Amino acid sequence: MVNQTSIFLPDYLFYGVVIGMVIIFIGFLILFIGMFSSSRKEGNVEAGGVIIIGPVPIVFGSSKNISTLMLILAIILTVIVLITYIIGLKGWS
Repeated sequence: MVNQTSIFLPDYLFYGVVIGMVIIFIGFLILFIGMFSSSRKEGNVEAGGVIIIGPVPIVFGSSKNISTLMLILAIILTVIVLITYIIGLKGWS
């Protein structure tokens, strides 16, 4: 007889997958809404981004304000990664 609990993911992994999918969906929704709202406006466009390779965040931006904002985002993302890593080491018990 097959143990039914061994087939499914533990609850904390399942919730992590669901939360990740919701965050991705919200990101696409924000991107979709932004495409239509920005097409009607004229003005200055600024862009920036964060690339995280291992523990090292790489920040870039078209202006000093955007670069500062991306640096704050990189710090927040690095802290979130460290917290999830520490939780993963300790387990959820």
